[in-house]
Amino acid sequence: MNGVTVTGYQMNYPKLTDKLKNTNSKAYNGALYNAKVKEARKGMIATKINKANSKGTKITFSSCNSIEEFDKYCDELNEEFKK
Repeated sequence: MNGVTVTGYQMNYPKLTDKLKNTNSKAYNGALYNAKVKEARKGMIATKINKANSKGTKITFSSCNSIEEFDKYCDELNEEFKK
């Protein structure tokens, strides 16, 4: 399968509901951070995070185009972790 490249995808996280966000925002934010780090290890960055609802949260990921872009994204994740 030479020449096939994944440029982006969307994932649904059914346990990241609006109820969790409203009752335990620390757990919600931690799980959201964890999802972003897991996909970053695959070279993907979160480009859009949809509003949480009763069916979960959808996150759109796109591939990194450069090392500089990836480093900037990792710095943003590190800052988010410190909060």
